[in-house]
Amino acid sequence: MALPSNKKSLFFVLSAFFLVSAGAYFISVFARGYKFNLKPGPFIKATGLLSATSTPKSASVYIDDRLITAT
Repeated sequence: MALPSNKKSLFFVLSAFFLVSAGAYFISVFARGYKFNLKPGPFIKATGLLSATSTPKSASVYIDDRLITAT
């Protein structure tokens, strides 16, 4: 049974809103340092996030005696 045109439009708009909202949520969770765990246990696991500022600018960043990046 076919839906009327206005119901199809409403369904499309609500579906698009849900997909955009869900995508924004997952992106923000990932950006805050969480990852999704597919193994048994907690579904969302905190991995940690490190933020640092440096003086002077363009300082080298070493981790375990390896150059990783520059600020």
